[in-house]
This record gives sequence, C-alpha cells and structure tokens, in this order.
Amino acid sequence: MDKITIQELCEIIGKDILSMTSVKQFYIGKTNNIESAKTRHKDYDKTEAIAVSDAENISKAEIFAIDSFREDSRMDNERRGGAGSEKSDTLYISLKFNITHDYEIDDDAINIECYELLPIK
Repeated sequence: MDKITIQELCEIIGKDILSMTSVKQFYIGKTNNIESAKTRHKDYDKTEAIAVSDAENISKAEIFAIDSFREDSRMDNERRGGAGSEKSDTLYISLKFNITHDYEIDDDAINIECYELLPIK
C-alpha cells in the first residue's frame, strides 16, 4: 500500500474520482468498518476505502478532505466531519452515478485505490 499525504489524496480524489462525468453526488466519511459504511450508504452506487491511518490522523483527514471539496455542489456532506466513530481508522468515499434505469455501472471498471496516509501536522 502506497503512503501519501492528505494533499496528494485530495488531488487523487479530484483528478481521478470526481472528474468522472458520471459522478452525480459524493460523500466523504470515516469508519472503523468499511462493510458497515457500505451498508449505511446503500443508497449510493459505490462506497470504497480511500485511506487508512490511526484514528487521530483519519479525523484530521476527514475534515481536510471535506473542506477541500466544500464548493463542489455534488458533495452530500452536511457538516464538516465527526459523524464516524472516534476509533475510525479508514477514510472512505461514497459515490452516486448518473445512470438510467436500463444501464448499470460496472463496479469493477471503477477502480478506487486505498492508501496509507502519512501523519498530518
């Protein structure tokens, strides 16, 4: 697993994930159980881990990432962070796509990598 800074992660989110024209809405959150997050966000088409680290670092990363994309009208986050568990060690993104009733998103075609987050100062 590659180690990156939060700034690099936000660049990847913006360039590789949110630049897809099919992304209609997104949510950034933290969890200590990605499968539970996928269940909570079942109304989204895809929920994937994007970074792992210790709980303190993930809390900071969540706020930084949300602040970085606050002006994007597709963001569903209503607040700046803090909704996940204090023990959260994973940052994730949930995506809704613009799809029609006769078209399905190929889940395997949308590759979202997970990185180890370097400490945030």
